[in-house]
Amino acid sequence: MKKLLILFIFGFPFKGFTQSIDLNTTRIPEALTVNACAVMRYEHTQFEIKKDDKANMKVEYAMTILNDNGIRYSPLVVPYTEFSKVTSINATVYDANGDKVKRISKSDIYDISAISGYSLYEDSRIKAIDPEYRVTPFTVVYSYEIDFSGTLNLPVWQPYKSTNISVEEATFTLTFPDDYNLRYLEENISVEPENGMEKDKQWIKWQINNLEALLDENFHSMDYDVLPKVYTAPSAFSLDGHKGDMTTWENFGKWVYNLLEGTSNLPEETKLKVQEMTAGMSDKEKVETLYDYLQEKTRYVSIQAGIGGWKPFEASMVDEYSYGDCKALSNYMISVLDAAGIKAYYTLVKAGNEKPAMMDHFPSNQFNHAIVMVPLEEDSLWLECTSQKIPFNYLGTFTDDRQVLLITEEGGKLTTTPEYTADQNRRVSHSIFHLNETGATASVKMENFGLFYERMSKLESMDVQKKQRVIKQNFNIPAFEISSYTTAFPEPNQPAYQLEMELKINELSSKIRGRLIVPIQALATEMDNAAQRADRRSDIYIPRSYSLIDTVVYKYTDQYTLSMCPENIQMDTDYGNFTLTFKQGEEGMMYIRKLNIRKGVYAGNKYEEFASFIAGIQNANNLKFVLEEKEL
Repeated sequence: MKKLLILFIFGFPFKGFTQSIDLNTTRIPEALTVNACAVMRYEHTQFEIKKDDKANMKVEYAMTILNDNGIRYSPLVVPYTEFSKVTSINATVYDANGDKVKRISKSDIYDISAISGYSLYEDSRIKAIDPEYRVTPFTVVYSYEIDFSGTLNLPVWQPYKSTNISVEEATFTLTFPDDYNLRYLEENISVEPENGMEKDKQWIKWQINNLEALLDENFHSMDYDVLPKVYTAPSAFSLDGHKGDMTTWENFGKWVYNLLEGTSNLPEETKLKVQEMTAGMSDKEKVETLYDYLQEKTRYVSIQAGIGGWKPFEASMVDEYSYGDCKALSNYMISVLDAAGIKAYYTLVKAGNEKPAMMDHFPSNQFNHAIVMVPLEEDSLWLECTSQKIPFNYLGTFTDDRQVLLITEEGGKLTTTPEYTADQNRRVSHSIFHLNETGATASVKMENFGLFYERMSKLESMDVQKKQRVIKQNFNIPAFEISSYTTAFPEPNQPAYQLEMELKINELSSKIRGRLIVPIQALATEMDNAAQRADRRSDIYIPRSYSLIDTVVYKYTDQYTLSMCPENIQMDTDYGNFTLTFKQGEEGMMYIRKLNIRKGVYAGNKYEEFASFIAGIQNANNLKFVLEEKEL
């Protein structure tokens, strides 16, 4: 199943295209070169819907590569599937003066698989061209055409291909039969589209000119809320002869439900086995037992194509061969639960660690993954069926806290997956540093929960060298060696992971005239840089709440006494709070560092305040205390 197609593709305007822009790079308006590594000289897309199961797209664009940083944007990538055929593709390279350097031959066009690893639609391939020209500035001109034998997925027009790319001219034209109910949604579009009729067809055309390059901004949403976009979606559609309606989530869910019919057939012996395994258990115990059974029995393999990109393998096939993709394994889990008398729902979700937003007011195909929801009286359970290791009833950052579509007998119903709190996404550490002149030895115990569990538990699948390299990347301690370490899952079937280490640090402190200057920073901060920018455009986006609690004890010999200690720090903001507390005791000098971050979308005009909060945390992490040698 394709995710909502955010196609950065460009094509012919209505009634054909005639080049109107001089490709000589000196003709580029100066404003379009500011903060830009490339300029989209023109891009034109024409998408024509011919009927419910037939469509065509013509594409042409010219991209000027200004410098070496823009070379990564010079290749062309055209995705296609069993339901889309690339009927033509052309590429030409021009030098800085706009003179033709070469035309790319068909033998230089790559045709390779484009499997995502989790997508619901896995017969995807791409045609790709690398112009293999590096003398900047230069321009590449591409054109191609695609015929579609299905209209479930319609394009999204987004003139900006990326940050640091400006746009000189861009148009998007939709053509469709007069009796076709095409739906579209504009975002951040200030221009009114042109529209008209030609014979028995309607057309709508958007045109945008002279978009200056955007700088990449930290802490913004993946969809970048200031970008101009036009989303399109069908009302009636057809895929491989399966007709559906997408005007409501309910109707779209009915189409998916009909595809699932007849796929839940388990062998009688498996049904009896399930019933024997779960006899006398509560409903939640049954679900947990059968989820363990699924994880032990099956493995994830994606080998489907065609309508199989939406229709799962039959449960009997998964039962026999013990593998399947996300659809097949989710459907198998539902079938096994049904044999135990437990109702469960096949659920569509747009997966991704960045928590992609869903347009709930615009029914369309916005999904790329399938999971399972089990409604119990006390609480709903959520099952990720493609992982053999993920804990029971834990979705993690791949599908947490977002809208999803339950596929029910009555049709599609929107709901949300669980949101994990700052306490559930937390890291707690306790470290003891034994100072010895300018170095130290240290004992560290770190407990990781939620999203920190996900990051650190990946160590289990790594070899020794990579494991040590990843551990070092997660600590901000200079020049240290790992003497020994142990890992554990302290709470069975829970997202918790424990790491204990013994470290040798060669250079931790500085010694100047009998004074030992010791930096307090011992662990990673988990915060990106938030340099202040007066021209901030996007809102501040923090996708998840989380918390860090670090306790660090510095022990030193009787030779030294504490002569200078930083003052305690406390910062409270809308975005979170931070405290740093220092204590001196019999053990030595200790500090406790607590950081709590609150998820949310905050107004971009508050960015200076937010950046000050982050800068305050980073400054606190760089504080030092001073030990002084005692006089004899």
